[in-house]
Amino acid sequence: MAEKLIYGLDKVHFAPITVEADGSITFGTPMRLYGATEFKASPAGESVKIYADNGVYYEVSANQGYEVELSIHNVPREFETHALGVVYDEENGTMTEVANAKGGAFALLWEFETDQSPTRHLFYNCTATRGDIESKSLEDKIDASPTTLKITASPIELDGEKIVKVRTVASESPSAKTIYDNWYKTVFRKGEISNSEELTQPQTADVTFDLTTPTKGAGNTISGGGATKTVTVNVANQTQSVVLSVTKTAQQTLRKSGTDSDVVNNSGDTVTVDTSTIAVDGGTKTFALTVSETGKTSIKYDITLTVAGAGV
Repeated sequence: MAEKLIYGLDKVHFAPITVEADGSITFGTPMRLYGATEFKASPAGESVKIYADNGVYYEVSANQGYEVELSIHNVPREFETHALGVVYDEENGTMTEVANAKGGAFALLWEFETDQSPTRHLFYNCTATRGDIESKSLEDKIDASPTTLKITASPIELDGEKIVKVRTVASESPSAKTIYDNWYKTVFRKGEISNSEELTQPQTADVTFDLTTPTKGAGNTISGGGATKTVTVNVANQTQSVVLSVTKTAQQTLRKSGTDSDVVNNSGDTVTVDTSTIAVDGGTKTFALTVSETGKTSIKYDITLTVAGAGV
């Protein structure tokens, strides 16, 4: 039976997008955006009408995605650094907006309540811009002011199709139920239906990361890893190479991918990153490490490594 009522907003997540060296697309593990209060998606793209014989002869509708407004009380650091290009400094705890920063693309997942069961939705290819900063003096009661993010959801080429959005509802079908139940564990891809079966397998264990070279301290820091599927590394200016150690089991293997994977060398439990091209002027290298184990589903860590600029 079709839903009669749609209301509410819950379980908003985002999943970072990585474009591999061969142009293929991979999605990071969805992360929760807590505190969402309002969601509005307006269709983008105009219909074109061709007139003939004193009437509309042919009409073409162009689906260019959606313009989205998402109001949220708490924009997490992980979203700001990935989607908005904000720079986080682990050592002093500051978040810096850089004028020429470029945010990364991401998938957006959420659900609406219905009179039956929640409908779960997914925009595959999103970009975001900064929201207004707004607050006001306290009065007799607290009047919280959420941030409204401006998000553009665009079409993306995936698995031979140009896709904007997909949604799912609860179902008794075993395969559909698996997809619905695992909606927020991995980004669903139609061309990888087999992944719904893989999701029934146990997930490989989380791994942890440590900074081996240069020595931690004096501007050299590392954070994240483990249950947090992002790792942030900051090192001092003039650092030519960075070595990370990964605590994992003998059964687990590492595979590199992502924008700057060409400067990454991983062997066993050691990951070496060549930072010589950004050692003098400073800069950032981003890549991903996928942890795999036979008979278990893989997990991926998105890694951001920043070398401080001269004089910093």
